[in-house]
Amino acid sequence: MKNFSIYLFEKGFSGDIPGFKKHFPAAAFPFWGEYLFIDFLLANFQDCPQCVYLLVTDNRSGSIISSALNRWPENNTPVILLEKGIQKFINRIESENADFIFLSTLSAINQLDPDILTSVMTASPHELLKFSIDTIPVDIYGASRKVLLKVLRSFPNLSADNRSIAALLFDHILHTSFDVIEDIPGRTFFQNNLTQLYKKNLWLVSNIDSSEYNSIIKRFQKIRFSDKPAVIRNEGVIKNSIISGGSQIDGYVENSLIFKDVNIRRGARVINSIVMNHNRIGADSVIYNSLILPCVSERAKSSQNIGKQVYIGLKNSNVCNQDFPDQIKGGITVVGMDAEIPNNCVIEAGCFVAADLPYHKLRDKPRLKRGYSIFNDKKR
Repeated sequence: MKNFSIYLFEKGFSGDIPGFKKHFPAAAFPFWGEYLFIDFLLANFQDCPQCVYLLVTDNRSGSIISSALNRWPENNTPVILLEKGIQKFINRIESENADFIFLSTLSAINQLDPDILTSVMTASPHELLKFSIDTIPVDIYGASRKVLLKVLRSFPNLSADNRSIAALLFDHILHTSFDVIEDIPGRTFFQNNLTQLYKKNLWLVSNIDSSEYNSIIKRFQKIRFSDKPAVIRNEGVIKNSIISGGSQIDGYVENSLIFKDVNIRRGARVINSIVMNHNRIGADSVIYNSLILPCVSERAKSSQNIGKQVYIGLKNSNVCNQDFPDQIKGGITVVGMDAEIPNNCVIEAGCFVAADLPYHKLRDKPRLKRGYSIFNDKKR
């Protein structure tokens, strides 16, 4: 039996995605309410006995990834902390016992069959392969150990390059060196697009009882979840929605996915929206067709980041954002990570609010017209 090593790299997210905090680890980003990006990557290979997978990151996000791994009590995936410099990675590959090596980033969510992946690889032992899933190219590469070492050694002048090993590999070495693209069956739930992130999360609300969902989620049975329940107060109303653990609902939620530890205060209405972890939505606010990215700073988790009587989005719209028409379209509105929205603010359809935006930015401009964006400064 051939042996495979699968290196999963914490590369972070593409700088082209608006609303994400710089350097936030992709592995720990939430998806489908209770899950993280890393869960999907690990679930793909958990029943593949000939595969050993390793997580590669730096000191900045190592502890966050280790914490996420603890949710898989039977998982023994090591977290490898590599300093800058491609030679140390080459040394590790030289000492490998695996016949074949896969390299992937943690910044996308794909569902795939590892048996198909490994069979395609073993049929092409003399090539460096890039994979696509349902004709969509993804950041998954594979090669025999010998071929991979040959490729890595063909770039001798990288010692002075200050980029991370992940950036060097995926943006430079592998991207310019692969021989062919091999298409494999599967499904992509997220790859660098906010409208896709919104739609693929909202997909869960209508499909949680489907055979397709059940076939995917059975791979997650080994995860150990928090036992914090969601709390629906007497005045809270839930209609065709999913509420994740630790959330407290005093308002009205319809056709929406509410992630962990969200607080929706009395009189607030959330409709056709995705509200991610730790957001605090003030009383009598209204949110339509919106993607509210997570609050991750301790300050943001403990305070009300979306004020009272705030109006975000629109019930019916197809407008695109003027600054990010490929990222934010179809009438959705996006609020970035740890953004603060003051009381009585109106943010119309197709708008974008930057990550870490402080209260005073919108207090001075309480209405953001449809399709417009607001940034922390003049730069995006």
